[in-house]
Amino acid sequence: MSAMGFRYPILSSKCCACIDRIAEHQKTIKENLRHLDAARGRSENDFLNDKDALDATKYRLQTAIQAMMDISNHLCARLNLVTTQDTGECVRALQAQGFFPQDHATMYVKMIRFRNVLVHLYGEVDNKRVYGILENELDYFRMFLMEIDAVVEKPRQEKKGRKK
Repeated sequence: MSAMGFRYPILSSKCCACIDRIAEHQKTIKENLRHLDAARGRSENDFLNDKDALDATKYRLQTAIQAMMDISNHLCARLNLVTTQDTGECVRALQAQGFFPQDHATMYVKMIRFRNVLVHLYGEVDNKRVYGILENELDYFRMFLMEIDAVVEKPRQEKKGRKK
């Protein structure tokens, strides 16, 4: 059982290649969060009238959500949980295994759907929704990262310059 009370399989550091892939995707999410956090705090009107800020925010959200999808799909494949290409189903399978609480999994599925709107229906994106996500919903990325950290055993890093 994890500290949150959920049961889960541990992905051990013996699987370094898959842990490295997951770490790269986590790095992408963190980098995007850094930029998104820096873009926060403007008035809605100011933000919506700044096409460059709006476009950059959409891109950062899209790539951060894509990284979440890639992590989820990688875990599902590695653990043989689902055989579908539907990332929402994969998130639900991970939730059923105790990786995420149900309410978090529901939000992650909504995020995936929003990413699909950004990618496939670009002209139909509600820019006020983009602003709302920027100002109020970035913590879902942080929760996802913490939940993944809880189930992925990190390889021990050797200290640089250590004498033998």
